[in-house]
Amino acid sequence: MKTGYMVETKFLFGFQPRNRHYDLVSKILKAYETSKPFPIYFPVSALIESREVMASHGKTATERLNALTYIKAKATASNLQEITYPQKT
Repeated sequence: MKTGYMVETKFLFGFQPRNRHYDLVSKILKAYETSKPFPIYFPVSALIESREVMASHGKTATERLNALTYIKAKATASNLQEITYPQKT
């Protein structure tokens, strides 16, 4: 893994327009997408945590799947790299 930055669950939730962090996350992604000066990673565990947070808020399985699909697509389109543990060196 190259040196870069890791984003977590709150950042991923910020992809969604109704999220309170949406404006900030959008600005960060816009700046990042223009130059990509370093890699940005997100752990698979953040997706699992997102699913559990949505479940605790009473979201249906379909709502959770739709949200996770959107988050994953947005991350891929923004060139964020999924990372799993452990990493082999």
